[in-house]
Amino acid sequence: MWLDIVNNPFLDFISYEDIFVHEKRNFIQAVAHAIDFTDDNFTGIELDLDCIENVLSSACSPSGIKPRHARQYVNLCALQSKPCYLHIAEGATRLTDGRNDESTGKLISYLVSDFVKGTDGGS
Repeated sequence: MWLDIVNNPFLDFISYEDIFVHEKRNFIQAVAHAIDFTDDNFTGIELDLDCIENVLSSACSPSGIKPRHARQYVNLCALQSKPCYLHIAEGATRLTDGRNDESTGKLISYLVSDFVKGTDGGS
């Protein structure tokens, strides 16, 4: 499967480890690479909140991107690509096990605002 992904010209990726562990590229370079890969095509901006460090979700992680990185990612992609949608997935303010964190909703509102501002809707 790995060879199929690596050899497919229509797929590309840079891993979290490549950016934050091995420092092959910095975060902004990685986002710019992803934006360049989409070229002039319409694209969707996907953000799974599971990847953001300590954000309440179905699969919370102590190791992930910072909320600031998530906001930069959304804003840069909205500014420099041709986005047709923003999809924010997996965030929660309350889980069935009793954990709750109202700041998840606030983070989502920041992300939506960053998207709108990046698409000239906030000008």
